[in-house]
Amino acid sequence: MVLATNRRIGQENSTTRGLLMDGVERVMIDEGYASLTARRVAGSVGLRHQIVYYYFLTMEDLIVASFRRRAAQVIMRVEEAIAQPEPLKALWAVHAEPAHAALTVEYLALANHNEAIRRETVNFGERMRRVGLDCVAARLGVPVDGSGVISASALTLALSSLGAILGMEAAIGINGGHHELHALVVWCVDRLQGQSG
Repeated sequence: MVLATNRRIGQENSTTRGLLMDGVERVMIDEGYASLTARRVAGSVGLRHQIVYYYFLTMEDLIVASFRRRAAQVIMRVEEAIAQPEPLKALWAVHAEPAHAALTVEYLALANHNEAIRRETVNFGERMRRVGLDCVAARLGVPVDGSGVISASALTLALSSLGAILGMEAAIGINGGHHELHALVVWCVDRLQGQSG
């Protein structure tokens, strides 16, 4: 049962609301998801902790909003990538970027302990895979799913999974073999795009 509240909630497009979501990301990257408290999050962006509950009913609401914002940014980058003349290469560049891998690792760890974030993570992962499927299938003339060696599903999963692994490893300082794998993926992508051209 959800109880109604008379408490006012700040505007969704507020700069302060955005700062609080920035604070979630900062604390997760600097200290880990277990350190997410109203005091730490607000303090990390120079605000008083009480302001969290002006904009969000609970800390979980703030964390979910932060996840959704990050997910929307990633989806937008993927959509921009598939609009490029070489969409596979552009998708690879998006997936293999290590810049936000530390944050991704924290969200994945949190998803193991928080049902709301787990649901958001699953929805995001499935949506992320679907975004590129039709483009890859159309550009390469391969089925979305199929019994053949090459399908849009397999290519999309390979690019996103290999890219995520490289990003996460680079975020913690593991780089062995990264250059070689990157070169291999680009070589394969060039040939696949060349065959479809």
